[in-house]
Amino acid sequence: MIRLRIFGTGCSRQQKMQEKIRQAAAATGVDIELVVVQDIDELIRHRISRTPALEVNGVVVINGRVPFRAELEEIFTRANKSLTDSESGPVMKHSQTAEPRHSPNDLNPINLVVENSSAMKNPITWIVGLDFTPMDRAVIEYTASMAEILVPDKIYFLHVYPNLDLPEVARAALSQPEIPLDERLSAEMQKTIADEFPDFARYQAEAMVVEGKPESQILRWAHIKSAELLIMGRKKKMGGSGVIPKRVARKAECSVLFVPERPNFQLRTFLVPTDFSTPSGRAIETADWIASHIEGSEVFLYHACHLPSSIYYDGLAGSNMVDLLQEAAEEQMQEFKDRYNSPDSRVLVNAKADRSVAKTIAESADDVSADMVVIGGKGRSGLTGVLIGSVTESLLQAMDDVPVWVVKLEHKRQSGADQANKTAQSRA
Repeated sequence: MIRLRIFGTGCSRQQKMQEKIRQAAAATGVDIELVVVQDIDELIRHRISRTPALEVNGVVVINGRVPFRAELEEIFTRANKSLTDSESGPVMKHSQTAEPRHSPNDLNPINLVVENSSAMKNPITWIVGLDFTPMDRAVIEYTASMAEILVPDKIYFLHVYPNLDLPEVARAALSQPEIPLDERLSAEMQKTIADEFPDFARYQAEAMVVEGKPESQILRWAHIKSAELLIMGRKKKMGGSGVIPKRVARKAECSVLFVPERPNFQLRTFLVPTDFSTPSGRAIETADWIASHIEGSEVFLYHACHLPSSIYYDGLAGSNMVDLLQEAAEEQMQEFKDRYNSPDSRVLVNAKADRSVAKTIAESADDVSADMVVIGGKGRSGLTGVLIGSVTESLLQAMDDVPVWVVKLEHKRQSGADQANKTAQSRA
């Protein structure tokens, strides 16, 4: 049985936490013992400075916020597994990494490093695509999780409806026909966002419903709002062809984060596929930037050495040719990470013949238990806009349960003076 304690003051946020705990416990099928602590002396004794707070088996894992339901489901599953393992005795596991990545007793899915804020900062804007399907819950909750880490200034939740001008027959069938359809949909979006993202007002969140074709409108509004990041769902079992997200990723000027149907809210291990290009360099910088906000995180740089199958026919496979090629790639990788000032990242090089690079990336992500893959998109082309490479596009198909961040822009927040200097240099 998992023992839980909620520390609070009886406010609506505490009640919301209790409701989400019950929902998560029912969804995961775990047995819980829930105690609510509202005595001020007890809060002081346990050093609870922000409420509501949640303690799981003696460890405070949530402090000062309402958790996401999917986050609670993950915490309960891990806590239950930890109890089961302790009852059955120690289990020896073999890992490819010699050093431990995470503490086994750490139940908090995200350890944040608080940064000092600067008075002069460029605004960071995100656009989140919603489509009124069950996928929206995962997208909203993951957006909330990322927002707590990276703290954007503005988040636009965007839904594109084909035609907001309803026929009179359809309008008459509505309970309040005088309310325009976009206002109805916007109100429904706001309710869903408030349920899954309790602190959305902190980021000046806004629900927008616009008319038109989804692909063109998402790109248009990302450009109008000068968004740095688009967040979209990536469906597998929920249906949908996935064509629109893929097209948006090809043409978007900004970076795109694809959220799977059941994302992992533990965010500590990042895999960055690298081909020694400038877009790969931007991906390294972005992964390091995200990791800098999370205590105990790791960044793995991965390079796939593609070998022609002819090496087997030429008798080179049995020689040291493969080892020499891999060693050369590792040296090049070390130079590359030094160029982009990533001394703490770890290098992985894989040399396999005639294998899909996207598939080897997916396999490596599984090997290191990656919580996110960060990959560089290609630069601008005068004819086709901003493109992503074939490997990136194939990777979006290969990755089922891991979020993929396609990097096209530098994401490190800069001061207004820094940005002005950078703009002047680019014009010169």
